[in-house]
Amino acid sequence: MANQEASTSVKLGVTNFGPINSAEIELRPLTVFVGASNTGKSYMAMLIYALHRAIADIGDFFSRGVDPMFWRHDSSSWRDSGKISDKVIDELEEWTKRSVKGHNSSKGKTLATEPLPASFAALMDELVWNSDETSKKCKNEIIRCFGVDNLSTLIRRKSGGTSSVDIRTFSSQRDELLKLNLDINKDHLTSRGTTSTAKPIRISSQRRAVVYLRQVLENIDRAKNMAKSPEPLQSLFSEYSVTPWMICELVLPYLLGALGRQSYYLPADRTGIIHAHRVVVSALIEASSTAGLRPTHRLPMLSGVLSDFLQALIRIGSKDSKNNRSKTGTGSMIEANMLNGTIHIDQTPTGYPSFKYRPRGWRKSLPLMHTSSMVSELAPIILYLQQIVHHGDLLIIEEPESHLHPAMQATFAKILAEIVRGGVRIIVTTHSDWFLEQIGNLVRLSGLPLEDRHEITDGPALQRSEVGAWLFEESGTDGSSHVTEIEVDPDTGLYPVDYGRISDSLYNESAKIFNKMQERKDNE
Repeated sequence: MANQEASTSVKLGVTNFGPINSAEIELRPLTVFVGASNTGKSYMAMLIYALHRAIADIGDFFSRGVDPMFWRHDSSSWRDSGKISDKVIDELEEWTKRSVKGHNSSKGKTLATEPLPASFAALMDELVWNSDETSKKCKNEIIRCFGVDNLSTLIRRKSGGTSSVDIRTFSSQRDELLKLNLDINKDHLTSRGTTSTAKPIRISSQRRAVVYLRQVLENIDRAKNMAKSPEPLQSLFSEYSVTPWMICELVLPYLLGALGRQSYYLPADRTGIIHAHRVVVSALIEASSTAGLRPTHRLPMLSGVLSDFLQALIRIGSKDSKNNRSKTGTGSMIEANMLNGTIHIDQTPTGYPSFKYRPRGWRKSLPLMHTSSMVSELAPIILYLQQIVHHGDLLIIEEPESHLHPAMQATFAKILAEIVRGGVRIIVTTHSDWFLEQIGNLVRLSGLPLEDRHEITDGPALQRSEVGAWLFEESGTDGSSHVTEIEVDPDTGLYPVDYGRISDSLYNESAKIFNKMQERKDNE
């Protein structure tokens, strides 16, 4: 897809999903989920991951069969639809003319088109958002990522058997671009979407996109100049249509924005997995290779999150991945500031990767299982940043504070802020007061001039608009939870969570113990 100006925000409304009763969340460059255990933080993170993957798959599906050079629509999803009418073609031609008129395709400029023609938007809604194919892909990806047999398992009990997910994307001007609703009823998922026709589409400085738009007009004009009757032009569009190409290459990426980018999930139990991944994969391969030779035993189902993590470890360790090191450059920051060493990959005689840690100044490396838990906890994050994650992608990290000393938690929060400022979007689930407090300090830091910031910390300042924190709390006696946004206190720099209450409770308990001991001494 052409590189579009990404929408700055995606808003997600969720009802009756897992333990979540209701939630309204805006995904920002750094999004933090906080709250007690079993309130739905991981459910929400996994749902976002599943939606990212499903929507990326939707784009790939509808672009299949579309020739980007000649805009031929060989895919049956377009050819057999019977929906590309003369009206759509005529309105799209006029829209293209008005959009590129006087526009310079040089790099560094943005093309703001006319609002989408209503006939074109309605066609896209019917073929893409309201299609059985989209409903199927969303359903299958949610089931896969959660590792369940059917959707009904994910619907909150006592909800009447229905759940819903509402997705809205917004441009950098805060204009709504797309509404997408997923209705979940037992084992059925229905997708319905509406594309906005009120605001222009903004095509970023991608020379290729503008050149193609001009190519469209040149071919239309050439056909008209050669035609002695309208038939040749209609014949041209019956075989070659700009409609599928326009949808897949220009409009879809802009409407989806950040939601259309790649996403990656680092589960909370990643330390154990990276230690045991060779054994797990070997066991799965052995079980599959002996199918039919042994009594049938159903293998335990892996969630898509864990499966994707295992596959990523294999892919990272492949020979080809060594040429793709340092995707973002931030993995080295973790190595330098936290590990005092480097993570690297050795190829075993079988070709299976072995992940190792080399302390600074050492000539030999240590297997991760012989290192501290902090090293093995951070190793997959470093490998993802060095080998997989690109600018604009989403990285979801469960409990980034795991196995880290409080000082390292604060340091890691600063590094994650650097990663966000470098263009990678991050979602974290956390129980760490120190992590949250450090993020709060970086937000407050943005209120100071640059010369004052360096006297306080080496961490980057984060604008309030770049950070969103959501608190997951139990909302009733049935174990359901409600999600609300929390904002950093401008005076204390703290997020209003219950850590202070727990600290006060522990202090009061300590004081009672002390007082009781004093009483006993006084009575002796």
